[in-house]
Amino acid sequence: MLKDLFKDYRYADAKKVEYLQVDHTTFCNLLCPQCGRVYNGKFDSVLPRKELSLDDYKKIINRDNFPNLKRVFFCGNFGDAIASDTFLPALKYLKTLGLERIDLVTSGSMRDADWWREVAKVLNGKKDLVVFSIDGLEDTNHIYRVNSNWKTIMRNVTAFIETGGRARWDMLVFKHNEHQVEDVRKLAKEMGFIRFSVKRTNRFVEIKDFEELKEKVEKPKEEKNKGSVVKELEKVKETYKDWNEYVDKTSINCKFKAHGDGLFLDFEGKLWPCTWLAGIGYKPLDKRTEQMHKNLVTEYGEYFNCLKSKSLKEVLNNKWFKKELVKSWRDFDHIDKKKSSVCAMNCGEISYTSSSEKNRSFEEL
Repeated sequence: MLKDLFKDYRYADAKKVEYLQVDHTTFCNLLCPQCGRVYNGKFDSVLPRKELSLDDYKKIINRDNFPNLKRVFFCGNFGDAIASDTFLPALKYLKTLGLERIDLVTSGSMRDADWWREVAKVLNGKKDLVVFSIDGLEDTNHIYRVNSNWKTIMRNVTAFIETGGRARWDMLVFKHNEHQVEDVRKLAKEMGFIRFSVKRTNRFVEIKDFEELKEKVEKPKEEKNKGSVVKELEKVKETYKDWNEYVDKTSINCKFKAHGDGLFLDFEGKLWPCTWLAGIGYKPLDKRTEQMHKNLVTEYGEYFNCLKSKSLKEVLNNKWFKKELVKSWRDFDHIDKKKSSVCAMNCGEISYTSSSEKNRSFEEL
């Protein structure tokens, strides 16, 4: 599989990039307990409070840098784009590039109806889509989506859809809302959503030195609603003596790359291979990941991949992008320990990401 995706060790060729995922900001009005921006019920102080500006977009995302760019996907590791005042101007700029598709994932629990009508007018392409992450009904959504306001969400969704916006309802399933899946599906259809998705979260399991950590909210009771990673983790534990051996030996099937040539841009303007590796400098998965990031910073500098200060060519020609990352998947030297735990966890034998096909079901409405 790797040989098919990568003819050499280079991770990406800017001329071939068709897809950018963007983490526009670390700002959000919610405090969801399993979110990477939350620690002990508060905004995690290790994260900077930042957002991309309109000038950043003009400098970074343009046809000179990405001549074949077709899609931009706003789905953050740490924030909700609608919480940023620079988001709507950036969205309007991106539409001038003639993209085939723009997607936004959001809680929908901010802004007024007029703002959402404006978004619907901007996202007027046949494939443009807003994914509203709403985990239940009025009596349950706020349990996980802490600080969300049901009436605000319903007003905003209605304004967006009635103005012509295409919307999908995504529902994370927990013990407290699994009995509502059918009722949520019916409401989504009544409101004019074009698609409904049930999402089973793997975030009940965290990996740290090959151990399961505490649960933050209760797992669903029904097996069909549980994430896949628990069973996968048990199989891995039976096969490998410890976490490092698993990382060293597991094969990598890059999920981000398998869906086409894409890259990830974070809220500081740093370019990453994917959404999972983008978090290593802020919330490392384990000690090994933390050390990997320290090594990158020591060797190349903290902003070696920042497109605010470096050209796209400079960043993609950095040794890490050009050779070291992909080489670590193919020709791993156990002494160097350069293979990423993040890659092993999301694209190895364990499929930690809740967005994998194993953990989702889609229904056209």
